[in-house]
Amino acid sequence: NLGNFYRMSNMYKNIKETKEINILALGGSITAGGYFENFKKLLLNKNKNKDKDKDKDTAIDIDIDINKVNIYNHGHGATEIIYTLFCIEIEYYKPDLILIDFSVNDHAHPKLMDALIRKALLIGTGAGSGSSSRNLPVVAMVNLWVQPSCPTTKYLTHGQYYNLPVINLCPAVDLCYGKAHLPKWRWSEYSLDDGVHPWGKNGVQFIGEILYSWFKRGYHITMPTDYDLHSSVTSLSTSTITNELELPPPLYGSHIGKCTRCDALAGDSSGVLKPIGTTKGFVEKKRVKFGFGGFNPNDGTDTGANPLAVTGSSSGSSSGSGSSIREGATKSFKISWQAQTPGDHITFNFYGTSVSIAMWQRRDGMGILNAIVDDNPLLKTSASGFFKGFTWAMEKNNTGRSEVIPLFEGLDDKMHNITFTISDIPANTWVKGHLCQIFALLSSSDNSKNCIKKG
Repeated sequence: NLGNFYRMSNMYKNIKETKEINILALGGSITAGGYFENFKKLLLNKNKNKDKDKDKDTAIDIDIDINKVNIYNHGHGATEIIYTLFCIEIEYYKPDLILIDFSVNDHAHPKLMDALIRKALLIGTGAGSGSSSRNLPVVAMVNLWVQPSCPTTKYLTHGQYYNLPVINLCPAVDLCYGKAHLPKWRWSEYSLDDGVHPWGKNGVQFIGEILYSWFKRGYHITMPTDYDLHSSVTSLSTSTITNELELPPPLYGSHIGKCTRCDALAGDSSGVLKPIGTTKGFVEKKRVKFGFGGFNPNDGTDTGANPLAVTGSSSGSSSGSGSSIREGATKSFKISWQAQTPGDHITFNFYGTSVSIAMWQRRDGMGILNAIVDDNPLLKTSASGFFKGFTWAMEKNNTGRSEVIPLFEGLDDKMHNITFTISDIPANTWVKGHLCQIFALLSSSDNSKNCIKKG
């Protein structure tokens, strides 16, 4: 799927006029680590010497001078798409290109990707603030999950339905660096550790070449050299602009609400996760962890400041020849409501039809939270803090992961109360301990009341 020609043509025209490109990168730890860094360098440098070196490949490159590349990096390690969907307010940005990575952590229901795609496509449609058709970003999905034999990639249906490109890196990476059929020295050039994270000496460079080839191919298809022809292509596409501003129905009947919230104690949240009524045992606690997607106490996020709340779209703007902007680690999952005694309880409000909880999971010492909505005995469930930990050496160091656990769907679209009580049964029955950490409450609704966020 080559993608939406109208959006792509507009993107290249905008870049040509402004000599600048704004990229919003969404995903997990591979995005957080900057898999796009070489892509940025190629965008800046590929055309600089094309007139001098007409006998080289650069002579047939794209006819755009790009002086600035702004990459807004919202990759958050050890999280899934649900975190990106609920906790990152992408509507504050005005990107030319949105890259959505999916990899090893992405095993949730495909309706979450459907909802994230819809949210991304609505940027610039006027559903936000004062936008026009020229602001419609190109949305592309990037498969970074490298597996032996490369099974059919996920989200092909999503790509076809919404006319989005799916850039599947697995076949190329497996062919050139595949862990299953090549010696260790070779695949370690792509990945030093697990065969997935591309932190070998050639990994980021290899990915950048593939992304740039896709970018260049799109340019040559949607931007003919005859400018009059380009104008006619654009004018023909303009007849379909009404369809661009109105999305088709969601792919799944049980869709995620239009308005999503991530209420937490940290500064990047939609609202403050504040208990109501009587609380027993739960106290605020800051957590620091290390490893893939880990929190760095020196990353500048300890202030709790929300860089998006003040300027809207220009937070962390770059200067010079290009910049990658990382708004910090998963701040929403940095401060929690914590308790460790059976019977301890806490209650929150939320608005909407669905609710999930972000909590810490690890192998030993964690507890189980029993949840009830509106004191209704028919609306009960539980969330466990247990994680077996057979990835990233967690079986050795018992570090754990932040996990979003769905609790209820199909509720009445209104204000609800939800009470969490620590069970007297430990999450791991072989190990004593009932520690529970609540980082965020995620809710969704089709009512605009749920769209109102702090800041």
